[in-house]
Amino acid sequence: MARAGASGWSAGWVIAGSIALVLVSGTIMWLAIPQLSANYTFVSPSGRVTIEIGEFCEDKCHRSIVAETEANGGRVRRGCVVDLPEAHPVLLKAAPLWAADERSVEIVHAGADGHDGRFTLDIARDCTLTD
Repeated sequence: MARAGASGWSAGWVIAGSIALVLVSGTIMWLAIPQLSANYTFVSPSGRVTIEIGEFCEDKCHRSIVAETEANGGRVRRGCVVDLPEAHPVLLKAAPLWAADERSVEIVHAGADGHDGRFTLDIARDCTLTD
């Protein structure tokens, strides 16, 4: 008759192996999921306008900009179009310079290559994409 644990595998080894398997699987999944190169949320001084900027770069770069503004007693989200054709990350560091009337914002940025740049986002003109 065999005793419990006589097979050479104790409960401690089975638990440790299970934990290691979960950690390795989690690490592989974490590395396989694409990460944003940059992700920012800028709120205007009055709080009436919020700008969300995301940048993801692998073979080429994909950028998204969304403006959320007050309208008719609620909030409206619209996608924005800007001309940033660079194929490398340019938004690793970014900061907003809001116009006094908050109808536009200048985004000052620095990229991976160390070059600085800026673009102006006119909310009424550039942010017209809806769901």
